[in-house]
Amino acid sequence: MKLILSLVLAISIVVLGVLISNYYKRRNKFFCDVSNFCDVLLSEINFLQLKLLQIVNKHKTSYGVDFKNFLNLFSNYLNDGIDKEKFQNKLIKSQLFLSEVEAIDLFNFFVNLGGLDIQNETNNINNFKNLFNKYRDLSEINKQKFSPLSIKLSIVVGLVIVILFA
Repeated sequence: MKLILSLVLAISIVVLGVLISNYYKRRNKFFCDVSNFCDVLLSEINFLQLKLLQIVNKHKTSYGVDFKNFLNLFSNYLNDGIDKEKFQNKLIKSQLFLSEVEAIDLFNFFVNLGGLDIQNETNNINNFKNLFNKYRDLSEINKQKFSPLSIKLSIVVGLVIVILFA
């Protein structure tokens, strides 16, 4: 009975390590997608001069699950005219792996899109892209550090538990 209990506990700890690793990977993928979307916005606005809703709907299927869900939320915001406060609350609740500051920066960027002339819009996108690139670089560093570490550490802790209780 002790062995079964220790195996269940060890497996639970390994699963927790995998979930922590997945957190860092999802976070990095999200910021990579945001940065890539800024590039798409710049090219679509400058060369094709498409409307914001057209750009979002055209490209939302080409990103990871988390950013695609965010773009769907943003598309609903643009279509339905949801007020900014509800959009911000939904954003913060739906993106659990973002800090509050990151979520507010993301909210400010997307809410203010489309309200300026092309030159100022391009400057605004570039400014936010630089900010998102910093988040992306930091998340890449954290992913490289903590993602493999969490899996390895959870396996070691799981093995120690099995050895101690067996």
